[in-house]
Amino acid sequence: MGLNLTMKRLPILVAILIAVLAALWYFDIGHDPVEPIEELIGQDYNYARKMYFRTEPANHYTLNINGPLNEFDVEILNKQQMLTDTIVDVYTWEYKTYKKTIWVGETELMKDQVILAIRYNNRVEF
Repeated sequence: MGLNLTMKRLPILVAILIAVLAALWYFDIGHDPVEPIEELIGQDYNYARKMYFRTEPANHYTLNINGPLNEFDVEILNKQQMLTDTIVDVYTWEYKTYKKTIWVGETELMKDQVILAIRYNNRVEF
Protein backbone atom coordinates (compact mmCIF):
# COMPACT_ATOMS: atom_id res chain seq x y z
CA MET A 1 0.00 0.00 0.00
CA GLY A 2 2.79 2.50 0.94
CA LEU A 3 4.81 1.80 -2.19
CA ASN A 4 1.75 2.25 -4.40
CA LEU A 5 1.03 5.66 -2.83
CA THR A 6 4.65 6.73 -3.31
CA MET A 7 4.54 5.72 -6.98
CA LYS A 8 1.41 7.82 -7.49
CA ARG A 9 3.16 10.88 -6.00
CA LEU A 10 6.36 10.44 -7.99
CA PRO A 11 5.12 12.20 -11.18
CA ILE A 12 3.89 15.13 -9.08
CA LEU A 13 7.23 15.41 -7.27
CA VAL A 14 9.14 15.23 -10.56
CA ALA A 15 6.92 17.94 -12.07
CA ILE A 16 7.48 20.19 -9.04
CA LEU A 17 11.25 19.62 -9.23
CA ILE A 18 11.29 20.48 -12.93
CA ALA A 19 9.23 23.63 -12.30
CA VAL A 20 11.59 24.77 -9.52
CA LEU A 21 14.69 24.16 -11.67
CA ALA A 22 13.12 26.00 -14.61
CA ALA A 23 12.29 28.98 -12.36
CA LEU A 24 15.85 29.08 -11.00
CA TRP A 25 17.22 29.15 -14.54
CA TYR A 26 14.68 31.60 -16.00
CA PHE A 27 14.77 34.11 -13.14
CA ASP A 28 18.57 33.85 -12.88
CA ILE A 29 18.44 33.12 -9.16
CA GLY A 30 21.84 33.45 -7.52
CA HIS A 31 22.96 36.46 -9.57
CA ASP A 32 22.43 40.18 -9.09
CA PRO A 33 20.66 41.96 -11.95
CA VAL A 34 24.00 43.58 -12.85
CA GLU A 35 27.33 42.33 -11.53
CA PRO A 36 31.00 42.82 -12.46
CA ILE A 37 33.05 40.06 -14.03
CA GLU A 38 36.15 40.60 -11.91
CA GLU A 39 38.23 37.87 -13.57
CA LEU A 40 38.15 39.74 -16.90
CA ILE A 41 38.99 43.25 -15.72
CA GLY A 42 42.61 44.01 -16.57
CA GLN A 43 42.92 41.12 -19.04
CA ASP A 44 43.68 41.37 -22.75
CA TYR A 45 40.73 41.32 -25.20
CA ASN A 46 42.09 38.24 -26.95
CA TYR A 47 42.15 36.37 -23.64
CA ALA A 48 38.55 37.38 -22.99
CA ARG A 49 37.37 36.35 -26.44
CA LYS A 50 39.34 33.12 -26.84
CA MET A 51 39.69 31.77 -23.30
CA TYR A 52 36.67 33.14 -21.43
CA PHE A 53 33.89 33.49 -24.01
CA ARG A 54 35.28 31.14 -26.68
CA THR A 55 32.99 32.67 -29.32
CA GLU A 56 32.73 35.87 -31.30
CA PRO A 57 30.64 38.63 -29.70
CA ALA A 58 27.04 39.12 -30.80
CA ASN A 59 27.39 42.92 -30.83
CA HIS A 60 30.27 45.39 -31.15
CA TYR A 61 30.45 49.16 -31.31
CA THR A 62 33.02 51.86 -30.71
CA LEU A 63 32.55 54.97 -28.60
CA ASN A 64 34.50 58.10 -27.83
CA ILE A 65 34.51 58.83 -24.10
CA ASN A 66 34.69 62.57 -24.81
CA GLY A 67 31.43 62.40 -26.74
CA PRO A 68 27.90 61.91 -25.48
CA LEU A 69 27.44 58.59 -23.66
CA ASN A 70 24.25 56.71 -22.93
CA GLU A 71 23.40 55.37 -19.48
CA PHE A 72 24.81 51.96 -20.37
CA ASP A 73 28.27 53.35 -21.21
CA VAL A 74 28.63 56.16 -18.67
CA GLU A 75 30.45 53.94 -16.12
CA ILE A 76 33.53 54.04 -18.39
CA LEU A 77 34.11 57.62 -17.21
CA ASN A 78 35.14 56.23 -13.80
CA LYS A 79 38.02 54.44 -15.57
CA GLN A 80 39.02 57.37 -17.80
CA GLN A 81 42.33 57.96 -16.00
CA MET A 82 43.51 54.45 -17.06
CA LEU A 83 43.00 55.12 -20.76
CA THR A 84 45.67 56.50 -23.09
CA ASP A 85 43.14 56.91 -25.93
CA THR A 86 39.57 58.21 -25.94
CA ILE A 87 38.27 55.43 -28.20
CA VAL A 88 36.76 52.38 -26.44
CA ASP A 89 35.40 49.22 -28.06
CA VAL A 90 32.32 47.62 -26.50
CA TYR A 91 31.61 43.91 -27.06
CA THR A 92 28.52 41.98 -25.94
CA TRP A 93 27.87 38.25 -25.79
CA GLU A 94 24.25 37.16 -25.52
CA TYR A 95 22.90 34.09 -23.73
CA LYS A 96 19.38 32.82 -23.09
CA THR A 97 18.68 34.76 -19.87
CA TYR A 98 21.58 37.20 -19.58
CA LYS A 99 24.29 39.13 -21.44
CA LYS A 100 27.96 39.86 -20.79
CA THR A 101 29.58 43.09 -21.97
CA ILE A 102 33.18 44.26 -21.87
CA TRP A 103 34.67 47.69 -22.56
CA VAL A 104 38.13 47.49 -24.11
CA GLY A 105 40.56 50.38 -24.42
CA GLU A 106 44.21 51.26 -24.80
CA THR A 107 46.14 51.70 -21.54
CA GLU A 108 49.79 52.04 -20.61
CA LEU A 109 49.86 48.30 -19.92
CA MET A 110 48.40 47.03 -23.20
CA LYS A 111 46.67 48.06 -26.42
CA ASP A 112 43.41 46.14 -25.85
CA GLN A 113 42.83 45.93 -22.11
CA VAL A 114 39.44 45.05 -20.63
CA ILE A 115 38.55 48.15 -18.60
CA LEU A 116 35.06 47.10 -17.48
CA ALA A 117 33.19 43.80 -17.63
CA ILE A 118 29.63 43.11 -16.49
CA ARG A 119 27.06 40.33 -16.52
CA TYR A 120 23.44 41.47 -16.55
CA ASN A 121 20.01 39.92 -16.73
CA ASN A 122 18.05 40.32 -19.98
CA ARG A 123 15.26 42.02 -18.04
CA VAL A 124 17.55 44.89 -16.99
CA GLU A 125 16.93 48.07 -18.96
CA PHE A 126 19.54 50.81 -19.15
